[in-house]
Amino acid sequence: MGSAYGRQLLADEANDLRHRFLAAGAHFADAWAGSFADELGHPGRAGRKAAVAA
Repeated sequence: MGSAYGRQLLADEANDLRHRFLAAGAHFADAWAGSFADELGHPGRAGRKAAVAA
């Protein structure tokens, strides 16, 4: 019983950390997406233009 509790506790902690990491990543992407696109271009657009031209 103790080891099952320990496994569940570790799984819950890992799941919490995963959710916090993904939320932080989403926040970063939302906050900086425009800056990256302005600096580096829009990666999907070059591919679409080439596909339309073909």
